[in-house]
Amino acid sequence: MSLILVSLGVLICFFGLTGFAVVIYFGFQARKRTKINDKDGKKTNLEILIIVNYLSICLSAFGLIVVIVGMLLS
Repeated sequence: MSLILVSLGVLICFFGLTGFAVVIYFGFQARKRTKINDKDGKKTNLEILIIVNYLSICLSAFGLIVVIVGMLLS
């Protein structure tokens, strides 16, 4: 049981960290396209990146909690 929980937690943490890496990548891509004076488009892109960033951080934290619970059950 604890091995399943630890494996699941590690997998969830991996997905959260992958989401965080995607946010960083798209943030750099959005920064490269600053020549365009489209303030509304840039604002919505950054708002979406912030939301995805919060979700990936929460997913990683949840995965860490699952790993800790799995380790405590063993």
